[in-house]
Amino acid sequence: MKGKLFVSKSTGFKDVYKPEKLRVSLLRSGANKDIVNDIVKEINELVYEDIPTQQIYKKAYSLLKRRSRISASKYGLKKAVLELGPTGYPFEQLVSQVLKAEGFEVKVGETVQGHCVSHEVDVLASKENINYLVECKYHSEPSRFSNVKIPLYIQSRFEDIDRLWKLNGNSEIYRQGWIYTNTRFSEDALAYGNCMGLKLISWKYPAKGNLESRIRLNGLFPVTCLNELTISEKQRLIEKKIVTAIELKNRKEILSKIGINSPSKIKRVLSEIDALCNQL
Repeated sequence: MKGKLFVSKSTGFKDVYKPEKLRVSLLRSGANKDIVNDIVKEINELVYEDIPTQQIYKKAYSLLKRRSRISASKYGLKKAVLELGPTGYPFEQLVSQVLKAEGFEVKVGETVQGHCVSHEVDVLASKENINYLVECKYHSEPSRFSNVKIPLYIQSRFEDIDRLWKLNGNSEIYRQGWIYTNTRFSEDALAYGNCMGLKLISWKYPAKGNLESRIRLNGLFPVTCLNELTISEKQRLIEKKIVTAIELKNRKEILSKIGINSPSKIKRVLSEIDALCNQL
């Protein structure tokens, strides 16, 4: 690599290629420094002006998978979440499990009455007698994002529900509306949400407590991370509402129900889950 090079991001913007940024993301996967140094060196020799960041990721993932399949599974976390579709329901389940791991009581797909109309809430989270309305915005493409219309819509729903509860003099209150997305928010969405007191969580926002870090911290890797499963096997698990690897470990009998009857493959899948989820 000679001089400063720019990369093309999935958002359409360009940025300076930073080998250290690649190094940090690879180290976060748990790969040892020697493997990471080798991969960064090889990627440095391949990059060119305006190379898509997705191409860098694919090459780094391929190189890492040859050296450490478990590290590759962790490195591929963002892609694995993108593959949870086609509906938004698996993402809602993932968010609910993150909140549950953090001590919240959660309900998915609840209908809550407002002052004017009723509202279907993706996730209703509660802790210490306070309820939080959680909207989950799932995108299957990394270039997609949540614009200002999303927090505008959520704030109006939150205010309608909160108004009824206050009028009824309820001992419980709706403290805040939350929005989770697996990609990013536009700048005006962030500005409006923060101004109105909404809690916005995206893949990398905020710097502390973003969705990626919380998935990793709680070991809630989606089944789409697992290298021992085929794409169709992963999809069949999602259809049976098995979203995270730890769920699959706790309900391993599901493997035979989706057509996996080989004892050796079942053992490999469970071993991968142990290695993936237990190194917190």
